[in-house]
Amino acid sequence: MSTLFQLSEEMQRLADVLRREDGDLGEGGPEAPDGYETLEAWFDGLHGRIHEKVDDYCFLIAEIDAYAKARRDKAAQLARLAQQDETTVARLKDRLRQFMVTNEMTKIETANHKIRVQNNGGAQPVSYPGEWEEHPELAPDRFQRKVIYLDKSGISKALGNGEEIPGCDLQPRGNHLRIS
Repeated sequence: MSTLFQLSEEMQRLADVLRREDGDLGEGGPEAPDGYETLEAWFDGLHGRIHEKVDDYCFLIAEIDAYAKARRDKAAQLARLAQQDETTVARLKDRLRQFMVTNEMTKIETANHKIRVQNNGGAQPVSYPGEWEEHPELAPDRFQRKVIYLDKSGISKALGNGEEIPGCDLQPRGNHLRIS
């Protein structure tokens, strides 16, 4: 069976012949390639093979898409299980830490492990009014950070309204394949 690209090349050859013959598919025109009695038979055969090939592509796409969905679902399930394990580890470590702190122990050595309770490093934790989290403008100016971002939708609107902006222009939209 021909590949999609081979069918495309054959379609181009047929189109070239039809252009030379001013679109005449009838008898009396140029000779059709081997296996076809007329250009019309060639056209019909090519049309049928293209539809069959495209149908095969769609079935293959659907099958691979189903595998991808099953793998995504399995990956999500494994991620949930890993998260549960990590939560269990954190709880067990916290219980062990609490036991050692309560009993004023800073280290324990077993036959297989060395366990220590140590102070955290890094920046010292800070407390601040809770409303500053939701409304940072309430904090003193020196503790606020101003953020500047590019307004891409504003640029797009301005260009769409005919405004000229140096170095900017609207790009052509892409396309996609829809299978139903």
